[in-house]
Amino acid sequence: MNRGFDISFDWLPRESDNVIERYTLADICISWGSFCITELSDEVAKTVRKGPRVSAYAMALWFASNWWRLRWEPERNNDISWLLSHKLGAAGGGYCWPDLSFASDGEAVTIRSEPTSAEGDVFVRYLQRIDLDIPATEFEAAVDAFIEAVMNRVVSKTSAETELVGLWKEVIQERHDPSLTVWRKLEALIGRDPDETPENTVESLLNLRRDYGTGAVEEMAAAFKENAGEVMVRLWNESRSMAFPARVVGSEMLRERIRVAVPPSPVSWRRAVAAASQARMFWSIKSGPVNDKTLAEILSLPVSKLEYVKAKSAPVNAGFRERDSVEEMNIFINKTSMAGRRFSLARIIADNLITEPDERLLPICDTKTKRQKFQRAFAQEFLCPFKDLMEYMGNREISDTAIENAAGHFKVSPLLVRTTLVNNNLLNRDCLGTYPSSWPTRICFADRIENNPT
Repeated sequence: MNRGFDISFDWLPRESDNVIERYTLADICISWGSFCITELSDEVAKTVRKGPRVSAYAMALWFASNWWRLRWEPERNNDISWLLSHKLGAAGGGYCWPDLSFASDGEAVTIRSEPTSAEGDVFVRYLQRIDLDIPATEFEAAVDAFIEAVMNRVVSKTSAETELVGLWKEVIQERHDPSLTVWRKLEALIGRDPDETPENTVESLLNLRRDYGTGAVEEMAAAFKENAGEVMVRLWNESRSMAFPARVVGSEMLRERIRVAVPPSPVSWRRAVAAASQARMFWSIKSGPVNDKTLAEILSLPVSKLEYVKAKSAPVNAGFRERDSVEEMNIFINKTSMAGRRFSLARIIADNLITEPDERLLPICDTKTKRQKFQRAFAQEFLCPFKDLMEYMGNREISDTAIENAAGHFKVSPLLVRTTLVNNNLLNRDCLGTYPSSWPTRICFADRIENNPT
């Protein structure tokens, strides 16, 4: 059965002096395969419908206006600009839109929907709570098809060029121009609309790619916005001088093994978990915790280097490659807790396994890009494999004490253990409270459909 992302619609009649409003009212359904994301209860008609009756033009114009940010910008917490560009309700027009948001990690788009509160009198009540990862290419295809259909409808009813037609023509031209695509992508990662970021800021970041790598510039732009260039220079000039040298023996061989054995996936955590399993096998790590001695040996370090050494604070921890080598690097870790340092080191190991050799800077950020998601999920599975965690916990009740004990056994934080249990549907997400954005906290909704067809 097709489980693709789709925006379907049926045109509805409407009386209006405005030709666009008259001809673009529609019943709209946003779906993933057979699952209707926009399902609602019509409280007046006492019926359940697949979606709202809204202006398809307003919705298409919102998608077109925010296309670059929707395609490339990761989720940001409590950011008004982000909400206006990623929450469908910002399409406005006085319609009752679903509480639906779209956020990109670069490879996948996360779709989140919250049901309408049961409290208060409303005309329509949206029913679904979802957390869904879809390939970004499917998101592009569905949005493109929807906008084209709305434009064709408008063009067939009026000879005047509308705002949507002009804007979409510009977006398409930019998407077919490689240099403009790179420029718009960087603006989106910074969290700004097209031409909103000063040209010299974008040009400066593009020039820094030669020194630190394209991927590093993009990661830092997503994390530090317009200040990314300044932070990168500070990291390289200050933090690198306090970093300790490490050598990850066998990196080339392990990189190739992961490339062959781990299939591509738009869901970062899935690929990261498989890569972590390959890494444990490669370094002959048996089931259970990764002890400090083993972790130090992987990095060719004395165990003492895993201990905290007070150093000047830095905006992020990072690895630094001196040349095109994936074995030798310098590492700066400024975490005070041993669990935090171990987790950061595992993240750097992960990043070293997937980034191109010409990437000089390996940043460890709190953003939700595919690269940072991969790092976190790899470190989680590498240090505390879910299967081993379940064997350790046995049939005991999942309590705060049990979680604390497991965290001590695997030498990780209790939050990591909780997150692992949440990701595997053994705890409710609410138990995480206000958790940092630096933790992977979801399972792809599409996987739940596959595993639970009912």
